[in-house]
Amino acid sequence: MRRFIEKVVRDEKGQAAVLVALMVVVLMGLAASVIDIGAVRLSRAKMQSAADAAALAGAQHLPSSDQQNKNKAIGAAKDLARSNGVGTEEDITINTPYKDDSSKIEVICRQNVQYTLARVLGFTDADVLARAVAEKKAGEPFDFAIFAGGDSTSAKVAFSGDDLTVNGNVHSNSTCHIADRRVNIPGTCQASESITVSACHEWEKHNIGKIISPVVQGGSEYNPILAPVPRIDMPDFSDLIQAAGIVQPGDKNIGNDAGEAVLAAGNIYINGNYLTFSGSNSVCLYSENGNIDIRGDNITLHGLVYAPEGQIDISGSNITVYGRIIGKTVNISGNDIEVSPKADDLDDFARGGVKLVE
Repeated sequence: MRRFIEKVVRDEKGQAAVLVALMVVVLMGLAASVIDIGAVRLSRAKMQSAADAAALAGAQHLPSSDQQNKNKAIGAAKDLARSNGVGTEEDITINTPYKDDSSKIEVICRQNVQYTLARVLGFTDADVLARAVAEKKAGEPFDFAIFAGGDSTSAKVAFSGDDLTVNGNVHSNSTCHIADRRVNIPGTCQASESITVSACHEWEKHNIGKIISPVVQGGSEYNPILAPVPRIDMPDFSDLIQAAGIVQPGDKNIGNDAGEAVLAAGNIYINGNYLTFSGSNSVCLYSENGNIDIRGDNITLHGLVYAPEGQIDISGSNITVYGRIIGKTVNISGNDIEVSPKADDLDDFARGGVKLVE
């Protein structure tokens, strides 16, 4: 009996050792799943963010049909990927044109994750891949100095007065009426429905680089191009603007108090003389849900004038906008008005013209 009991004890000790060894393996597996798999997931999220940001940065320089643009797109994408934690250039793959489309760019980011506890189970490392495809659409609102982006009933551009200069392109999703004298638009004036150019005397003639619309009334001397003009969606900068500054509730009336950017939920009324507004974060005047009405003389605006849900009216004399005008409807009826976008006036909205498509 004694020998039998001793044998049973020895067998149980052996079984316990086996169970302990198995438990150690199980625990190591659980630890590996928590630590190493967690590291892989963290790396994948990091690489996806890097790929998204890099694709959007590269898309700013598209289309890549031009070799110089292609080089800029690839360089910008690589720089942003590296700044977001991608180790070396060998870990970044960039394809543009993407699927024969020069308006798209693909970015693939790679990171090798070295395992710790999973090595006990025979696993040493894992390659993490993330990809993103961004597209830059032609004819975005950022291509225009003046943009009327409402629907077919509300999107109108109207010029009436004397001596208007727009150093850029003009777009309307509906109609454009040029009744001004001496309108100077060296670029393109286009409308999705029609453009009307009122007759004027020889000394009041306009200087318009190109007129494009399906229907053009008058203005034959400017050799208009009768062609379809696609409607363009109104850009949505609201989240970026609200994040950059405090949007005041209600309407905002400004007499002779100028200075910083004006951000209001309702209408903005400016009625004064010798005023200068210097926008912050590229924005000068922003009405979230209302209209912007600018009246007076000798007014200077630095930055974007933006009313995504309303109408923008500018009347008076000697008014200069060093930026862009974007609203559902744009009416300019003053004298000696100038709109001059700057190359960097939309830097804070750099992603507006591009989007991720994959």
